Amino acid sequence: VQFADVDCSWSDTYHQPGAAQRLAEAAEKFHLKGYTHYVKSDVDWFASEEGLAFFEKTAELKLVASLALGPVWQPALRELAARFPTITFLCHHMAGARVGNQEAIDAVLRSAAVPNICIKLSGFHYVSQTSWDYPYPDTEPVVRQLYEHFGPERLCWGSDYPVVRFNMTYQHALEAFRTHCTFVPPEHKELILGGNLERILAGAGA
Repeated sequence: VQFADVDCSWSDTYHQPGAAQRLAEAAEKFHLKGYTHYVKSDVDWFASEEGLAFFEKTAELKLVASLALGPVWQPALRELAARFPTITFLCHHMAGARVGNQEAIDAVLRSAAVPNICIKLSGFHYVSQTSWDYPYPDTEPVVRQLYEHFGPERLCWGSDYPVVRFNMTYQHALEAFRTHCTFVPPEHKELILGGNLERILAGAGA
C-alpha cells in the first residue's frame, strides 16, 4: 500500500499547471492507493480548472485524497466532495479543529453532511491548547463531537509519525485514542484503529 506527497504546499509544483498529469505519473511510478496533499490559503483552487482536473484524475484512478487543510477550507471541500462522490477525502489532524475555537469545530462538523468526507484522528497535540499535556484531556469534547457527527465508520486513527516524536512517542499517539477516549466502545475502536482504513484501501487504486 503506497501513499505519496503530490504537489504539496512546500513543492515547486504546488498548484502549478499540469497537476493532473503529475498525479497520474506519481500513481503509475509508485503504484499509489492514494496521496497526501498539503494546502496553503488558496481556497479557490479546488474549484479551478486545474483543481477540478486534478480531482477528476483522482476519481479516474480511484485514489484516496488525504488532505492537510484547515477549517477555512471546509466549505470548498464540501462542494468538491459532493461533485466527486466516489473519492474518499480524508482530512488530517481532525481537519484542523482546535480546542477553544467552536467556530472552527462547527465548520468541520458541517462536513459530516457529505458522506465521502472522513476525518483522521491524529495530532492530538495540535488540537489541544497545551501541546505537552499528554493524554490531552482537553481534546475529549472535540473528539466526541467528531465521533457523534461523522460516526465510527468515517474516522481513522493516525499517528502523525515521524513528526509526532517532537511531542510524544508513537505509543502515546496510539493510547491518546485507544486508552483515553473511553466514550468510544471497543467495537468502534476496532474500526477507527484500522478496520475503516482497511476497507477504504481495499477499494482504492488499480
